[in-house]
Amino acid sequence: MKKDDIFAVVDIETTGTDPEKNRIIQFGCVLIEKGKIVSRFATDINPLQSIPVHIEQLTGISNKQVAHAPYFEDVAYTIYQLLDGCVFVAHNIHFDLLFLNSELKRCRVNELAVEGIDTVELAQIFLPQSAGFRVADLARQLDIIHDNPHQADSDAEVTAEIFLTIEQRIRQLPLVTMEQLVSLADVLAMDTQAYLAMIFADMRTALQPLDSRLKVINGIALRKKEIPRFKPSPHDTLPEEVFVSRALADEEVTTRQAQKEMVQLIQQFLQPDNSSKNLLIEAATGIGKTLGYLLPLSYQATPETPIVISTLSIVLENQLINKELPLLNRLVGAEHQAVLLKSDSHYLDLETFAYTLRHPVKQKQYGLSQMATLVWLTETTTGDLNELKANRQQFTFWQQVSHQGRVLLSEQSPFYADDFLVHREQQLAEASFIVVNHAYLCEENRRNQYKVPKSAVLVIDEAQHLPRILEKTSTQQFVFSRLERQLSLLTEETLKDSVTAVSAKNQTLSQTLALFYQVLDELSLLQTELHMFLTQFFGNSQDEKVFTKDQFDSFTISEKKLIRHVGVLLNEADGLVEKMIQYLISHLSDWLPSEKNHLLNLFALASVFKEWAETCRTFFYDWEPGVIKWTYLFQQQLTCYVSRLPEAKLSATNWYNRYDKIIFTGGTLQLNQQSHYFEHELGLEAVEKRKITDPYDYEKVARLFVLQKDRHIDLNDQKSFGKYITNVVKKLVDVYDRPILVLFTSHDLLKRVYAGLAPIYGTKGREVLGQGISGSKERILKRFQSSSNAVLLGSESFWEGIDLPGGQLELIVMTRLPFDPPKRAFVKEKYAYLSSQGLNPFYYEALPQAASRLRQALGRLIRSADDKGVMVMLDDRLLTAGYSKRMLAFLPDKLPVAAVNQEALFQQISEFLGK
Repeated sequence: MKKDDIFAVVDIETTGTDPEKNRIIQFGCVLIEKGKIVSRFATDINPLQSIPVHIEQLTGISNKQVAHAPYFEDVAYTIYQLLDGCVFVAHNIHFDLLFLNSELKRCRVNELAVEGIDTVELAQIFLPQSAGFRVADLARQLDIIHDNPHQADSDAEVTAEIFLTIEQRIRQLPLVTMEQLVSLADVLAMDTQAYLAMIFADMRTALQPLDSRLKVINGIALRKKEIPRFKPSPHDTLPEEVFVSRALADEEVTTRQAQKEMVQLIQQFLQPDNSSKNLLIEAATGIGKTLGYLLPLSYQATPETPIVISTLSIVLENQLINKELPLLNRLVGAEHQAVLLKSDSHYLDLETFAYTLRHPVKQKQYGLSQMATLVWLTETTTGDLNELKANRQQFTFWQQVSHQGRVLLSEQSPFYADDFLVHREQQLAEASFIVVNHAYLCEENRRNQYKVPKSAVLVIDEAQHLPRILEKTSTQQFVFSRLERQLSLLTEETLKDSVTAVSAKNQTLSQTLALFYQVLDELSLLQTELHMFLTQFFGNSQDEKVFTKDQFDSFTISEKKLIRHVGVLLNEADGLVEKMIQYLISHLSDWLPSEKNHLLNLFALASVFKEWAETCRTFFYDWEPGVIKWTYLFQQQLTCYVSRLPEAKLSATNWYNRYDKIIFTGGTLQLNQQSHYFEHELGLEAVEKRKITDPYDYEKVARLFVLQKDRHIDLNDQKSFGKYITNVVKKLVDVYDRPILVLFTSHDLLKRVYAGLAPIYGTKGREVLGQGISGSKERILKRFQSSSNAVLLGSESFWEGIDLPGGQLELIVMTRLPFDPPKRAFVKEKYAYLSSQGLNPFYYEALPQAASRLRQALGRLIRSADDKGVMVMLDDRLLTAGYSKRMLAFLPDKLPVAAVNQEALFQQISEFLGK
């Protein structure tokens, strides 16, 4: 491959994926010479077969469009002449080139014998932090206009621009990185290695100095890290009459009376004479509540007395650190520093990664992961593996290079000074704010040592999610398929041979390792036997099954002996691993880096035994009140669950008393003045409750329409109710050409409605996205956010856990009142437990929880004074049930609620939203 070659960037659209049966319907090609686009060619092709509906839906190419297009036989030789002698470039080259050659062969034209490059692989390596690697994902990230996705001419054009952009980035990499990339690239498709070698050779002829932002340690180029220093505000206190007015005059802060009110409440709460421990502040979405608590706390926060802030998600963590904190610093004239705390395993271990480079595994995904990491290390200062997002598909590699903690890091390592956990510790020394997510905070209850620092003040933002996350972290699971996979990895011949060879230099370690493998051999046999027994006992249906003490007592002596034996082996495996780890720690200097890495690979795989041993013990032997147990069978793989309801109370955690004062804030905490749902969920008694004046005039900006359904519609009949929902949503989609969010309480119902909508609107250019159907939650949200009129069908977390830009979403359809399904094993047993405590589970738990979800759905619509929004409820129990007044009382007082028929619904939506 030479730099003067012509690169032909090709995309084809087809009637399917089988070149034997399917045909090409569109061909697009862009020619690149000397780094510039020099020519384009595109044509529709008549496939002489009908284009399937789902292909038409995906591409927008119809049978009518190609009816008068040339046959492939007519253009085959032209395409061959165009591409012959060029370097073939495609996004997933194996599909395009194979299909094209199959068609050329069918038409008795020579197949292409060309060099080829796959831009998917290039993107995975040289754009490692991309959220996705589809053409559309990359175009969005690189700000490349992509008007017609899945049209061959548009896809080829955009792929060409992506290819040129990636080459520019390649040429900016340090030579030491490029040299390693070329050596690893033999696992890549076709001639991608030759392409990289060509660029590397070209770079060596025009040497450039190393980027001043980089340094090279032991042959690996790393981004230099800095430790920003804390600087307090020149003001001693926060004089509201001066400072708040300054804050509200800033161009990035809207004048918000509600925000001022929040500042004052927190100031009063922090006074020395205020003995309250818990302050609960309900504040509507969009008032700037993050700044509302940061402003008063900024005068208490120092590196010696840092403030801990817990929030819901990665998005909110990043927003707090990268947007809100810099704004705070500008307003108060300080230089507050914040550090995000998460588990050590989220970070890359540089020493272990360097070891993988010296001992490469010739496997494609493994090599791709190594190459992406080399590029990423020239970009990252955190080493947080979550930055790689879509790039973490090679399980073995990422588990191998994930950090095992500071305790296993040798100060003699050449990477010690640049280790990412060492760097985080240095940042913590200057941090006045420490940020965690709710799950990390709640997991303190299961740690032997605290990870989150003790503090005078803890802020729990988006606190309405805390009860659910406490409940989730108090739930353990034992997945037999994971145990089987882990045992297989641990006993894999290469790993076993390497750790056995390393341990041979020390008798104690060698004997312990031999015992460990004996335990694994026995455990492997017995866990298979236990899995078979439990699968037969609970039946082969996929329903959740409650596990009771009576059922356990019905087991035979031999069955109980089997259970006990598996538990003993899990404990023994955990104990032996711990013994080997402690031996390694106390003799770190005795081991070469390569020897230590073999052992660390073993320990990483074996780290789960402690949790599994505890879950096994609890599932079979802990019958205390409030301990709920159930099983779920999916594809012949059984999972055992245990949830400890008493541990899901904040007051029962081991970290609650480590904070003198706790501020809870969120949009749906109190529901109404009479409700104590939030405090009850957390097990709190003494709570100072305040509600910030809601700044929104709901009478002007929002509507809740309850659709009066036909009497023959049965909410519990999935088929008829699904058809009813589909028809209503169809009519809404036809009259409202903007994004629509449809919320479900049943995924089965969601799938039925998706099947009724997607084939119809896909052909009309209206994207229908379904949770659990159209990709991950993150990808669905990205596609929804980038669309001007998509329809998103969501359940569960979409009720409460999504964050969309203000004004983007104006219409939400709720198919049913968001009660938890009462027949679910966990819900059923939880309600039984509440009843045993003398509580009415419906009014204590189910009703306020559903009302909270309704409020959170409303919060998706109204996020600023400029927003308008409509909620449509298809479940008329909101107005007709005996509990309807209680539920409506939880909604904003001035929110207009009206029962309407279908004709009135569509008319009033159009009038109110002006669409």
